[in-house]
Amino acid sequence: MHRLLSWLGRHARWALPAGVFAGILFPTAATLLRPLLPAAVVGTITVVLLRLDWRRLAALAGRPWLLGQLIVWQLVLAPLLIWVAGGALGLAAPERVALLLQSAAPPIGSVAVFALILGLEGGLAMVGTVATTLLLPVSVTPWWGRCCPMRASRSICSHSLAG
Repeated sequence: MHRLLSWLGRHARWALPAGVFAGILFPTAATLLRPLLPAAVVGTITVVLLRLDWRRLAALAGRPWLLGQLIVWQLVLAPLLIWVAGGALGLAAPERVALLLQSAAPPIGSVAVFALILGLEGGLAMVGTVATTLLLPVSVTPWWGRCCPMRASRSICSHSLAG
């Protein structure tokens, strides 16, 4: 079992898409194996996360310039670009605010897994996820207050409650 999990951890980049295509090619087998999907996904994510180098995480967290660039891009520049692009496209305030909030949200915790699967720096993705999640209350709230008129806020709330 250990050898299988190690192999999957090393080859997750190809194992996950292969599983998807196998499910398309063999729908009957996919239906039979469907109950195992949550365990397979959690297991794959766990195995890949266990491969994170904790010393590397500490070293990345100790590089404030790099972490600062990541935070500024994720929580300031990307939302600003989305806000400006939405205005240039003529989107109404509720749609612009929805896009702004989506772009300003921190990445999901499994982003480090997908970074590792793609051969990218998983440690940086993990440190960035933690940092942007911690800064979320002081980053998205000011955007909401400055960029969203009250009637747009009410409009978004009424749409989400009605839907």
